Amino acid sequence: MTFAWIDTREVRPPESQAYAFLNDAERPVPSGVIDALRSYEVAPVPWSQRDEVRLALAA
Repeated sequence: MTFAWIDTREVRPPESQAYAFLNDAERPVPSGVIDALRSYEVAPVPWSQRDEVRLALAA
């Protein structure tokens, strides 16, 4: 998914955003995973915080 985003983001509208939903049900998501996603301009969203991006996804 990340590489598809990298390949296409330049032709998407500037306000486009990619999200990655991460399973944090049994343990926290490692900070390295979060940092890696952010370095590719992908917004990491732990599943427990999914409601925080609901409005952005509905737009």
